Amino acid sequence: MSVVDVVDLAGEPVVLDTGEPVVPDPRVLARIDAIWTAEKAARGDALFDAPLFDLHVRDGAMFRGAYVPYRYFVAQRRDPELRAQLNITPVGVAGILRVGNGVVLGRRDQASELDAGRWESVPSGGLDDTNRMDDGHVDARAQLLDELGEEVGLDPADITGMRSLGLIHDGRDGVSELAFELTTELDFGAVRAKHAALKTEEYSEVRWFPLSEARAFLEEAPGGTTPVTETLLGLIDGTC
Repeated sequence: MSVVDVVDLAGEPVVLDTGEPVVPDPRVLARIDAIWTAEKAARGDALFDAPLFDLHVRDGAMFRGAYVPYRYFVAQRRDPELRAQLNITPVGVAGILRVGNGVVLGRRDQASELDAGRWESVPSGGLDDTNRMDDGHVDARAQLLDELGEEVGLDPADITGMRSLGLIHDGRDGVSELAFELTTELDFGAVRAKHAALKTEEYSEVRWFPLSEARAFLEEAPGGTTPVTETLLGLIDGTC
């Protein structure tokens, strides 16, 4: 049975912060902080306690939830008892970048907390609060473009097309991704140069593959890939 489910949202996703986050009791919070301290000791500055959007209710294309510290999610991944108590259900964004007749894939840095060393479609990331508007709505498209700049070095002006592909739910950790196809008219040489100029190392390497060859590469790639990336490729090539 697949760990990934795809949902056709039948419309543009709408994300709303209700301002009512889960509040752990002191005993649970102490356990969260202990796990976080250990993770920080192991990973250092590669780990950030940024706000994370926690889904409470989904009604069609409407997502209602609230922001919680990222350390809550890290802790529930490490401790199954905390997962049952916190039930953090993150919503993020995942894109697949089309360049010509192919796609760009990136290998996550070995210091990454999640999926270290694996190859994935770019860009991707959590829905943080930087794109939250005063009325509580969160701009998922703007978030994905921010991730594209931080991870690959492309500017919003470099993107000539952006299409919603629906919702991908990864059952491994209960994470849901708002999926998009992005298109640029840049050639891969320009994309690679922009990535090389970055000071951050979200991806230790980026490569381009014709769409017809990307899946075969991922099947043999050192470090493997993610179910979300396999699903995104399927949504693009019609096999999903």
